[in-house]
Amino acid sequence: MNCPVDSYRADLPIAQLIAELGRLFEKQRRTEQLICRYLADLADRLEDEPATVMGGYTDIYHAAWCCF
Repeated sequence: MNCPVDSYRADLPIAQLIAELGRLFEKQRRTEQLICRYLADLADRLEDEPATVMGGYTDIYHAAWCCF
């Protein structure tokens, strides 16, 4: 059966279940790392060009709250 990589499979044996959990946690960690780096880039750009980049956000927290 051709299942998408991230689809739920209830019938996994324990060894595959552990491996799948490890893969998903690694994917989550990598995603969170990228989010942090991109938020830092956004913060730097807001600091450098506050009026032109994001049009009126006061800081990175305000921009993140409004955008995401």
